[in-house]
Amino acid sequence: EINEGDWSSDVCSSDLAGQPAHPENAPVLVAWATQTGMAQTLAKNTAAMLQACGQAAQAAPLALLDADALRRAARLLIVASTYGDGEPPDEAVAFEKQHMRQHPPLHGLRYAVLALGDSSYDNFCQFGQAIDGWLASSGGQRLFACIKADSADDFEMNAALAAWRKQLAAAFGLDAAQLARWQPKQPSEASGWHNEEIGRAS
Repeated sequence: EINEGDWSSDVCSSDLAGQPAHPENAPVLVAWATQTGMAQTLAKNTAAMLQACGQAAQAAPLALLDADALRRAARLLIVASTYGDGEPPDEAVAFEKQHMRQHPPLHGLRYAVLALGDSSYDNFCQFGQAIDGWLASSGGQRLFACIKADSADDFEMNAALAAWRKQLAAAFGLDAAQLARWQPKQPSEASGWHNEEIGRAS
């Protein structure tokens, strides 16, 4: 079960402090930065999909994480939207200011980013790509290249999500066909997974 409530500033700063930096059985951390809710839905669906396929995973808002939490994560997935003209979504503004303007040592962290955006804007998926570059420049190792998803185009969005699943299967040694077949249990959780929610910001 994904328990978002487990991720608070107290958890990030204290409960993780006594844990080894990269426990072998640590769950994959799936973080989101969203404006309208699509990135959150996709992140939670990603975590649930991984769990259903035998890979422990936990979803949390990027805004609740800090450099220490990222440093202690063995594997990190981020689903991040871009708002307006290449800006972070409102909930991630503080994270960008407090953490992304520095370069904490994140050596050993393996990560991947699903960047959401609208291709009708010049700075398409800019915030997601900025996170990807920041993690790499801080010593993180990409599991695979940043995947850009166009919320303004159904075909492109679905293609990006299919690529996301395929790359996750390869990165974590999971059954690609099983990941491809996975569907959210609740219809209300499917928005975004099949691009039912399209708008200016994701």
